[in-house]
Amino acid sequence: MQNKFIVIEGMDGSGKSTLVHALKKKLGDTCDIFREPTSQSPCAVEIREILSGKKSEKESILRQLFIQDRLWDIEHNLMPSAKKSQITILDRYYFSTAAYQGKDKNDVKAIIDDYIKNPKILQPDMVFYLQIPLNVALSRIQARNEKIEIFEQSSRLKKINDNYECIFSNSFVKNTFSFPVHILDAMAKPEEILQEILDRTVPAI
Repeated sequence: MQNKFIVIEGMDGSGKSTLVHALKKKLGDTCDIFREPTSQSPCAVEIREILSGKKSEKESILRQLFIQDRLWDIEHNLMPSAKKSQITILDRYYFSTAAYQGKDKNDVKAIIDDYIKNPKILQPDMVFYLQIPLNVALSRIQARNEKIEIFEQSSRLKKINDNYECIFSNSFVKNTFSFPVHILDAMAKPEEILQEILDRTVPAI
């Protein structure tokens, strides 16, 4: 089995984190699991404070913090994992930055383009996007009964959903990414989603 760097993407409520945990349980020691933003980088605390609303900051500053956090993640987590593990799975990557912070479609595309052209950014071998209806995502988030972060407010979630649909539209994927992108139905049974990812990454499982 060749080393693979796999990114799992999707808006809040898509079941992304649950899926990542299921992959880890299935693959065990043959994979490493990471999540962005990280919890260990020098920027991690400040990012969490901004997202939770405890600290107010310009979006341009938040975007720069995410870049610094991502570069730290690549150096300390992703690259070392790629050297020793068969599979590295990342919960969110620069696609999330574009979806959650892009002001409009042009800004979304510009963010993606900057990350693709940046030689310091490790590009994935494969991306899976969990596509979910906005109303279902909202109901799932509300059912958590947790404090809502700034990006989980309903008006912003609609914009985030639109940005994701732009990023993972057939035309944009075809013209932008050199790696395969798979769109998954987040409304399918969790075990079916899990198996589809396994079939595309480790067919022997």
